[in-house]
Amino acid sequence: MEKIKQILLTIVYFIVIVFIINKLINLLLPWNFLTDLFTLWCWGVAVIVSTGLAQYTLRKVREL
Repeated sequence: MEKIKQILLTIVYFIVIVFIINKLINLLLPWNFLTDLFTLWCWGVAVIVSTGLAQYTLRKVREL
């Protein structure tokens, strides 16, 4: 059950972070090939960050 909660939290955090990344990149950077590569790199970082946030959130919920 804990793994399912972690997966769901990771997906939610990832969607929120990617939404923010896309809005910022579309507003601040012109469209070209390097922007696309930068976006993919940011998405990779978003996967790592969202996984860490999900683990941290579950750890804090268990402490309550």
